[in-house]
Amino acid sequence: MDNNGTILYSDIARTFFVLATSSAIFRNHFEALPMAGVVKRDFPRINDEGFGFQWGRETTNSASDGTDTDPTLDEYAIEVDSLEGFHEVRDGFVLFNPAGAAFVQQNLIPGMRRGMQRAEDKAGFLSVGSAPYSTKWRGLKGAVGATVIASSTNGDAFTLDMMGVFLRAMPARLREDPSRLAYYLPPARCDDFVDLIAARATTGGDAYVGMRPGQENLVAPGMVPIGFYRNIPVYSTWCLPTSETQGTSTDAATGYLVHRDMVKIGDGAAVRIEPYRKPGFKTRLQIQTFVGVGYPDPAGIVRRAGIRPKA
Repeated sequence: MDNNGTILYSDIARTFFVLATSSAIFRNHFEALPMAGVVKRDFPRINDEGFGFQWGRETTNSASDGTDTDPTLDEYAIEVDSLEGFHEVRDGFVLFNPAGAAFVQQNLIPGMRRGMQRAEDKAGFLSVGSAPYSTKWRGLKGAVGATVIASSTNGDAFTLDMMGVFLRAMPARLREDPSRLAYYLPPARCDDFVDLIAARATTGGDAYVGMRPGQENLVAPGMVPIGFYRNIPVYSTWCLPTSETQGTSTDAATGYLVHRDMVKIGDGAAVRIEPYRKPGFKTRLQIQTFVGVGYPDPAGIVRRAGIRPKA
């Protein structure tokens, strides 16, 4: 508001770069790729194991042509979809509340951005390509080609051995660097994990299983993990439900072990926040972004449904 009491709505309208908030998972843990203003774009993918090399050709004076190898060059697609939100602000709040204008600019607008990133996280985990999430792309739960661990008909009680099963299911080519891996579990299963670690930690040496590693680069930016399993961080993921149905059980959950290089975010445009006037002396703030998720190697997503509370 200027010195004459006029509300400067142009100060509210602004375009943001997508800066990850501390509580966001996808924006902090996975690389964002620019879409260059297109809805769908193909990105290159390469299999390093397809390269082959030969020793001693120079020293043995080999006259034959070298052997060609195939790194399996291909592409994977990311398609973005719009995500929008709206919030009304009454003039009376801005005019007669001493902190009204500052609240809108310093708290409300950043809060809308935080809320949008939480909506991105929820879709990033739970989307299967249908409403209420985007129909353009699938999240971790619906990723085609993911490594799926089978559970019992009615689910299985959570145990520490289950964490090892996750890790062994990860393709061997993706297991060599724990700093690129992360577990994602519902908060209630994280509580079970901590309880089981505490019960197992003895003077015999079992404490190492959940010990915090010394190398800080094992931890991604953003939220602090609830613990570690074999140097791999375990994150309490607010949007993962514990009320899924597995056979006759209704208290099941889905957990994930993810190679963080195998999930990519497509950014179609910077976040836009704009106001427009409405009858009744109100301003409607609207926020919009275009975002999608793609998978260079979906086998790097290990998921297991039917995880029930610990016994």
